Amino acid sequence: MITEIIDKLTDIIRYFASGFAFLWLFNKLRAKKDVDITLLLVGSAIVSYFIKDSVYVVAKKIVKPIVAYFFPEFATSLKLELLLQYEVLVCVPIAIALALLLYWLYNREIVSKIFSKLTNKSINDDIWRDVIDKKATSVNVFLKNKTILYTGKLRKREENGMDSWFQLVEYTCTHFNEDGTAKEKFFDSSSYNKPTSVMIPLSEIERIELIYRTDTKILD
Repeated sequence: MITEIIDKLTDIIRYFASGFAFLWLFNKLRAKKDVDITLLLVGSAIVSYFIKDSVYVVAKKIVKPIVAYFFPEFATSLKLELLLQYEVLVCVPIAIALALLLYWLYNREIVSKIFSKLTNKSINDDIWRDVIDKKATSVNVFLKNKTILYTGKLRKREENGMDSWFQLVEYTCTHFNEDGTAKEKFFDSSSYNKPTSVMIPLSEIERIELIYRTDTKILD
């Protein structure tokens, strides 16, 4: 009974481990949201099958011939059956590396632009990924029901819906009139003569104006 349970558990790990590692890591890096468990399990099985077969094909068609060419004395002793026995130890690290690679590609602006042109919509769940220039983005932040304007450089942001927070650096805080004209600058972070930042909750923000450098490519 125990042996059968262990065998079944081993099969589950073999058929789901690498796919689960890939999907879970990529989803956490990309969206930081929990994915539907049913989709995760089905996707894990599909991805694991693809990774396992791909690794076996690469080992058989590429790695083994290379080893045979450069190290012929090891060619006869190189057994692919060992790869199948330890496939989890091989496939899971590969799945993690692929997830990191895919996330790196996902964050390239050129990839986002290509998909946007092909589909006429963003590939991102978060609109901020499309409008923030990573080189430098300054913002004017207008607070709700308050004649207060924060102006500064966007440093970091949280991805948590309306509970998100924004961090500004090199910022000023200004009172403005109802017609939008500036009234009084009552704080400048440079007055501290030390590094400083301000955290602003998204729930308190009425609107945000983004200001880019003249050489920005974000609006192309």
